[in-house]
Amino acid sequence: MNSNFNYTQTPGRVKLANYTNNNEHPLISIITPFYNSKEYFSQTFNSVVNQTFPYFEWIIVDDGSIDKEAISLLNELAEAEKRIRIFHIENVGPSAARNYAINQSRAEIVVPLDADDLIEPTYLECVYWSLYTNPEASWSYTDSIGFQNEEYLWKKPFNSKLMKVENLLTCTAGIRKKDLYEVGLYTTSETYFNEDWHLWLKLLNAKKFPVHMGWYGFWYRRSNNGVLGHLKSNRSDQKKSSYLIKDIGRSITDIKAIEFPRY
Repeated sequence: MNSNFNYTQTPGRVKLANYTNNNEHPLISIITPFYNSKEYFSQTFNSVVNQTFPYFEWIIVDDGSIDKEAISLLNELAEAEKRIRIFHIENVGPSAARNYAINQSRAEIVVPLDADDLIEPTYLECVYWSLYTNPEASWSYTDSIGFQNEEYLWKKPFNSKLMKVENLLTCTAGIRKKDLYEVGLYTTSETYFNEDWHLWLKLLNAKKFPVHMGWYGFWYRRSNNGVLGHLKSNRSDQKKSSYLIKDIGRSITDIKAIEFPRY
């Protein structure tokens, strides 16, 4: 934890001026699985519509929500933002819901964003231009801030070998859709496992590499809910997840990221 950092200054506390986009062809597709996610979703919504980069669509997959208030909130916010597209499906879990959203997306860059996490106002702008200026890279990500139940600043240089045993990344990044399809999208063989870590290892296994932008652009809400909370309390699923991670990471070699700034 960094005692000098103000963890209360989260993005999306209020809705700012909306940078609208009349272009029907988005440059980024944000994808969000949504399951009864009413508690923090309004702030996530604000952090998205406050983006300085307006050329996005936001695909939200309602993954079989049963909370009527959550569904009502989702519909209300979508009514206020024309760039949102909602799809309602039966409950399939976060990996399959993300894959569904990717298949519906129209942009060549996909940004997974969970319904309780936050992005800084220039996040999409920086993701887009970092990939535009580095066409050989497959994804672009920033350093992150953990907040709520755990408070920390996460800033580490990229290390593909260390990724075999420790997830240095978060679930949120800008990823080229063609590379997602090349590695078969998110793995859906298990419902509860480290699906985002597994995806990064699949990309590394295919010799793909990222752009690492050295600034704090992503806010990761640490709570007892979600996949990580489940894995901490369920030893059987934790073992299955560990096996999948170890298996996919077995043949990964030393792959370098493009570091901005250089460490």
